[in-house]
Amino acid sequence: MLEQITPIVLAGGRSSRMGRDKSFVSLADQPLIERVLDGLRQTFSRLPLLVTNRPDEYAHLGFTMVGDKVVGQGPLGGIHAGLCWTETELNFIVACDMPFLQPAFIRYMAEQAVGYQVTMPKDGDATEALHAFYTKDCITPIEACLAAGGKRRIIDFLPQVKVRYIEKAEYEPYHWAQQPFFNVNNGEDLLAAQRLLLKREKSWGEQKKQEEKEASS
Repeated sequence: MLEQITPIVLAGGRSSRMGRDKSFVSLADQPLIERVLDGLRQTFSRLPLLVTNRPDEYAHLGFTMVGDKVVGQGPLGGIHAGLCWTETELNFIVACDMPFLQPAFIRYMAEQAVGYQVTMPKDGDATEALHAFYTKDCITPIEACLAAGGKRRIIDFLPQVKVRYIEKAEYEPYHWAQQPFFNVNNGEDLLAAQRLLLKREKSWGEQKKQEEKEASS
């Protein structure tokens, strides 16, 4: 199933809260966007597509890039651009600042996406629209929102499509100290991400020692 899905990364936003392009902010000496791309390559057979209006800055990554067809519409415009370019019906769209993607959780979401135009995590009223699956059927309702003017939020077109929400109780088993869609918006988030990374590495180290101990006994 995952062979027929294109992963799409929205990159090159204004990053106003970070004060610099957060795509290239490093976490443990690796830029955030490279961590995202690594997570996607561990999950999908198809190479990721980058949606950016600044292709020169991302050319060194070596991936196919596409710019917004409708400029100045924020993430909704980026989703629209990616869906217009891709050849696959189902697509996983993610922000460039989510360094802790979990392949098992993404695979679970893909299994739930059958029969829906959008599949995304949800906790109460809060949705994770930039860690979600979208089909090409979303193009027309997105274009209607963009044409209406003033409807730039991703949630504005959701009433026009069939949505499968992955509720908190479903994604909690995939946690390790934080949601798999943790994103880095500012310096404070970056420090939190560094703490989470250290916690994960410590947890993995302890697990490996336990496995080695059991194997030798």
